[in-house]
Amino acid sequence: MTRWCDSSRLSPFSHPGYAMVRPRSSTRYAVATHLPAPNKARRWGTDAGYGVQRGFTLLELLMALSIFALVSAMAYGGLRSVMDAAAATREQAERLASLQLAFGLLTKDLEQAAPRPIRDAYGDIRAAMDSGPTSDFALELTRSGGFNPAGLTRSALRRVAYDLRDGTLSRFSWPVLDRGDDRAGLEQALVDGVESLALRFLHPAQGWRDTWPPTAEQPSTVNDVLPRAVELRMVMPGTGEIRRVIRVSG
Repeated sequence: MTRWCDSSRLSPFSHPGYAMVRPRSSTRYAVATHLPAPNKARRWGTDAGYGVQRGFTLLELLMALSIFALVSAMAYGGLRSVMDAAAATREQAERLASLQLAFGLLTKDLEQAAPRPIRDAYGDIRAAMDSGPTSDFALELTRSGGFNPAGLTRSALRRVAYDLRDGTLSRFSWPVLDRGDDRAGLEQALVDGVESLALRFLHPAQGWRDTWPPTAEQPSTVNDVLPRAVELRMVMPGTGEIRRVIRVSG
């Protein structure tokens, strides 16, 4: 491409891409443009020193994904182990807290046991402490120290019971001693996952017995007799057998 212009208005150094050419039949100078053609190699930097710019190959992508998957699996395994350990620790702490609550209530009830028989809903006399095949509960007793914050005129004695039902050790309590109807006591679940529960009673003269009250006592006093101590054996999965001996007051 050639452009003609007046030589008086054009300087040879006015543009680096123009060159002055003297034509044969004219006093004017012909200025030819020499614009460099686009160079693909220069555009992409292969010859200009800017470095090669290209994408990842399929093999490189597969290797990166494999490494990422391996690191993710290792991280998830470690996180899972920490979460399992935390869950097991929390479960053991909850079980220990429930055992401490159960043994604490049982200890308080036995230490405040009172030699006071009761009458059930059918008018039959029940011993102050009752445990055996004919009893409705694993252990039933009368205790003192009833909570009376209002100072009402009422007895401080309460009737409580313990029983294992469907793998749960529960405590039952009644607001009165002599029940006029067959109402169920207030149930409080204490420990879950109990396989078995066994009780023994220490007689002052006969030693350990599996049931209470003892049949060798006089009929007039058999219902008032309290043991010296109560032994509790409880079996739980993962924990084994738990044995406690609790002293009885009186």
